[in-house]
Amino acid sequence: MSQQPFRLPIGGRIDRSRTLDFSFDGRRYQGLAGDSLAAALLANGVRLVGRSFKYHRPRGILSAGPEEPNALVRLRDGGRAEPNTRATMIELYDGLVATSQNRFPSLGLDLGAAASLMAPLLPAGFYYKTFMAPKGAWRFYEHLIRRAAGMGRRLPIPIPIITRSATRIATSSSSAAGRRVLPRR
Repeated sequence: MSQQPFRLPIGGRIDRSRTLDFSFDGRRYQGLAGDSLAAALLANGVRLVGRSFKYHRPRGILSAGPEEPNALVRLRDGGRAEPNTRATMIELYDGLVATSQNRFPSLGLDLGAAASLMAPLLPAGFYYKTFMAPKGAWRFYEHLIRRAAGMGRRLPIPIPIITRSATRIATSSSSAAGRRVLPRR
């Protein structure tokens, strides 16, 4: 397979007769059936797969299993997107769409890397105290922090209310807030 310059010619538990198309950060690549996303990226010569959360330092694939700390990617797009998935644990399939995280605007040119210049002024946990005031502004800060970190957006999560009189309590509080109430069975 000439398109994969770093693929070993023999060995491994892969089906070399079946190629799969996938994309990473908008670029099309090919892998083999049985590959993990990490293995297919390495076979295609992709070394940079993400950026560190705080200082946006470059990160590559370090290990081959579930202990992988660096190769966290986002699978799929839109409402079904799944962030922070280890590339070493994703079995490659035809049409897989993955994107790198913690970068803006792109992985190769990340403007967030300028934060490393501020490292001496940003002690561990600085954001826990910095973004407390003014009261109620956390929603604004949270949006900016999540966007800078590449962690996605905050989605509404249904909250179950379990009490003896769940219907009465849920109806009075949740319905007023525009939430759907599920009856107790």
